[in-house]
Amino acid sequence: MFSRILLASDGSDDANRAADAAASLAERFGAQLHVLHIFPLMPHDPALTAVSPFKGADDTVRDVVAHWAVESEQTVERRVGQVLREHRIPYTFHQENGDPAAVIVQVAAREGFDLIVIGCRGLGPALCQQLGSVSDWVSRHAPCPVLIIRPLHTNLSPTTP
Repeated sequence: MFSRILLASDGSDDANRAADAAASLAERFGAQLHVLHIFPLMPHDPALTAVSPFKGADDTVRDVVAHWAVESEQTVERRVGQVLREHRIPYTFHQENGDPAAVIVQVAAREGFDLIVIGCRGLGPALCQQLGSVSDWVSRHAPCPVLIIRPLHTNLSPTTP
């Protein structure tokens, strides 16, 4: 049913739950698993270097952001890799820059993935019923099915007015 699965991850706990689900699906279907981490800022982004009172400060800002991007990639790859190694699932890791929701959809379309797995980030027990903005946007624009892994909250129960 699924031969190419794209796991979108930011290294959060919700993303790691999504990694667990993606690994199980990859194992069940014998699918290739690709992990995508998107760094939201680009070192050459004009917004980072728009106004600087110091000569050479633009280069320093770009260097700091580039270093931050590498650290972010390594952290996500380490956290997700730990989950996937527990399943003994091979995977390919990719890093892109830009708007996370748009990049996930673009990569899925460009590379022909037939499933996107993504975590849902709640803002606390009262708001975790709502989708995070990235997962919501991806679910509306993706070229393939999207599996959104929501956190489990046993303390939530329906109330009657």
